[in-house]
Amino acid sequence: MNERFLLLTSLLLFHSIFVYLDDGSGIGRIIQAMSTVALIALLLVKRKYKLLPQFKTINRLVVIYCIGLFVISYLSKDINMNSLDSLRLGNKEDLRLSSYTLGILQALSVLTSFIYIEYLSSINKTEILFRTFYKVSLFYIIISDLVFLVIGSIGEQGYLIGNKFSLCYMHILCYVFYYIYSYKRNVIPNKCISIMLIIMTLLMSILAECTTTLLGMLVIVFLFNTKRRFGFILFKLKTYVIILSLGVLFIFFYSFILDIQIVQDFIVNILHEDITLTGRTEIYDALIPILSVRPLWGVGVGNSHWVLAYLLGVANAQNGLVNLYIEEGLTCTVLYLLIFISVFKYVKDKIAHSFSYPLLCYILFFFIVGLVEITIDNKLLVVISFLIAYDYNKYNHICQK
Repeated sequence: MNERFLLLTSLLLFHSIFVYLDDGSGIGRIIQAMSTVALIALLLVKRKYKLLPQFKTINRLVVIYCIGLFVISYLSKDINMNSLDSLRLGNKEDLRLSSYTLGILQALSVLTSFIYIEYLSSINKTEILFRTFYKVSLFYIIISDLVFLVIGSIGEQGYLIGNKFSLCYMHILCYVFYYIYSYKRNVIPNKCISIMLIIMTLLMSILAECTTTLLGMLVIVFLFNTKRRFGFILFKLKTYVIILSLGVLFIFFYSFILDIQIVQDFIVNILHEDITLTGRTEIYDALIPILSVRPLWGVGVGNSHWVLAYLLGVANAQNGLVNLYIEEGLTCTVLYLLIFISVFKYVKDKIAHSFSYPLLCYILFFFIVGLVEITIDNKLLVVISFLIAYDYNKYNHICQK
């Protein structure tokens, strides 16, 4: 197999998902679209695609989910919000919707990711994927950090590769990719490199004032270093079910939780945030009536920002799963969760835990942060697909731990 072809296609996959070069002109979305189309074209022309039989259930769910995104995107072209004017809180924002092509682009990206990863797994070349992702993510965080330190904020979102969350989360992802890349090479991660990546992430999260990344990195480092004692938690499905359930219930019962003294002390004295979670509790109160708007198919991928700005004057739902529901409706939200459950069950029983553990730490962190941020999206679904990026034909045994 031509390694240059695999390197090129891995680069295209990375840029179709994780890189949004923002200069205010929209070029970032164009680069993502071109990368996705180029990757699909190369795989089709070279006939480098293969769906593995052991993923029949996962593949069916992914295909149905992507078809659902196509349907949602088509339906979102003609959203009539006039009937919802009674829900507006007096803000003067105009209703501007994202292009319906965004949902189609994300559907193609998700589907292509699963197809490409299964192809790499079938030829035992997943090491190239994680090597490329680690080095490219390292390149982008170094350049982006330097640009921020030397020039300051740039573009509409402030940073070279998007907003502060995009940059800070890529720091964590680079750290995770490094550990997986080390596993693929069958070597112990270098302590100096690990410490360097941790320090870079912590410093950037402080400079960018991204508290979620600061806490998330500390949690991931803790989990990495306490795998023998607490690692089993990540391989129990109920862990993720409980977290996601709490995320939804928090919107309805946050007042009971925030009335607990120890919680108040942690938020105010440790995180140095206000007790309203920087205004999130007010957003949660206003969200309740919105949840009945287009419950089955949602308002369309990328439209929660515009719809909530129009109705409530806020940027998003400040809750990952609820934001996903508002955009993709109950139909695709359920399919999203079913894909994760199917992948998780397969990984738990059939793939070495040493490989899947770093990715599960990242996914768990995003589910936890999803309590107060919009981290549960199609980009995370692509990360979930990496769990099955394993060289199945290379190993004749199943390693449970």
